[in-house]
Amino acid sequence: LRDAGADVGYVIPREGAPRYNYDPAKARALLAEAGFPNGFPLDLYYSNLPDQAEAVANYLRAVGIDVHLRRLQTGALVAAMGAGRTPAVFLGHSVAGADVGIVLLRNHGLTGYDVNHDTEIRDLLVRGNSVFDEAERRKAYAEALRLISERAYAIELYTIVNYSVAAKDLVVPPHPGNGLPRFFEMYYR
Repeated sequence: LRDAGADVGYVIPREGAPRYNYDPAKARALLAEAGFPNGFPLDLYYSNLPDQAEAVANYLRAVGIDVHLRRLQTGALVAAMGAGRTPAVFLGHSVAGADVGIVLLRNHGLTGYDVNHDTEIRDLLVRGNSVFDEAERRKAYAEALRLISERAYAIELYTIVNYSVAAKDLVVPPHPGNGLPRFFEMYYR
């Protein structure tokens, strides 16, 4: 399967998955409708990417949620997640070079990283990881990703793009993994 615009060996099927636009007024209205007109306190756990975690916290604070950032080492965070002690988690993940099913099953397959414990999504991911037919895999992953987005279990915030510049005669073969240049594979014409 293949990610849109990149030849990295997998597809993240985004068709049918809802997208959430930045709309603080709507967010405040939804909070009020849910019975939280003045927001609520929220512990947001993270282990790395403190600048990004702070940015997310500030977006939440802007709509009235009283965010308290809680930084843990990765092992402690995963243990806390597995024990159900993390109401909200900011995780920086890269799927570059990995089959999307591996990453999804880790985060939504009833493992320590899975804070939602949704068996319907887990079963779709297991099905996607268990069949060889690409159309069946795509169908299972697309449905799982639609449900993950619809239920707001995980929200894709941004994509990092790596650019490389090389001399005219330097050949830099594309790498189907994480996109980082492999210097040992480069050569001059």
